[in-house]
Amino acid sequence: MCMYYSDIPTKKISIQFPQLCDALYRFGKIDKELAQNLLIDFKPLLIESYKNIGFRKLPSGLNTLGKLNIDYAQSLLRELSIEDLKNRIDNILNNENNINGALGEIKKVDEKIWKTFYEYANA
Repeated sequence: MCMYYSDIPTKKISIQFPQLCDALYRFGKIDKELAQNLLIDFKPLLIESYKNIGFRKLPSGLNTLGKLNIDYAQSLLRELSIEDLKNRIDNILNNENNINGALGEIKKVDEKIWKTFYEYANA
């Protein structure tokens, strides 16, 4: 019997967003259909896990998920408010390599949102 995340009673689980994204991507290389089902089942956990991570790690994980399912990665990105993401950018603006790398990964997921952040970071 296969048990999905949605079948597990809700309790606090601490995960690392980029690592979970990478694991789902790697699993998708083995069984894409099951990985797509896991994306659906794990969506609440993914959303909860990326609420408190820094701006650099967020695009990295989303970019990895985008390799498996770009529409899914875009929907996760759009779950966050633009203002929240701008606040996260402010925390890394002093490091040009971090901001450029993060923005580049955002661009791979959603060019419209990338443009908003690019203009904000370069204002």
